[in-house]
Amino acid sequence: MLLDKSAIKQIESIITSIAIIVGGFWTYDLFVKERQNFPHAKMEQKISHVGLSPEVNLLRVEIDLSNTGSSRLVIDKSQIYIQKILPLASCEHIDPKNCVSDQIKTALRESDRDADSFAWPLIAQREANPEMSVEPDETDFLIVEFAVPSSVKVVRVYSYLRNDKVSKGGDEIGWRTSSFYDFRTVRTGDAK
Repeated sequence: MLLDKSAIKQIESIITSIAIIVGGFWTYDLFVKERQNFPHAKMEQKISHVGLSPEVNLLRVEIDLSNTGSSRLVIDKSQIYIQKILPLASCEHIDPKNCVSDQIKTALRESDRDADSFAWPLIAQREANPEMSVEPDETDFLIVEFAVPSSVKVVRVYSYLRNDKVSKGGDEIGWRTSSFYDFRTVRTGDAK
């Protein structure tokens, strides 16, 4: 049985339509559902310090950023905040809503809280435009140093790197991490 030209054309049209549909599902699965065209990253924060004098510690924050995705990762904005945990801040000249001591007392009395974290006082911050570009399966790093009074015993270090490909206008989308650092238990060396 031989097929005429119009039957062959119909079969070709059906096969082309099926291929387009399969390609659409594959594209949806790869680029929309798995977001392959967007950067994927792993962010690690390494913290160390050196005693510069009896009054001052030099705090070093290194952020290692590994590109675990298949597209180039571009970072054009970073923020690093150092907040004082211990000793607890006095609430004399602070708005009661931002008083950490009061927030902690309230948290001990009530099991449900509105805020996810406490309003730790800011010691220092850095906002920079590092212009990092990390290719797939590569790692780059950002290093920032802070002078911290030795009277401060424990800090919270918060780091944020903005995902330039996804952030648009006022929407800040990126990678963030935070950790506590205790100057009393960790010693990396003293300046002579």
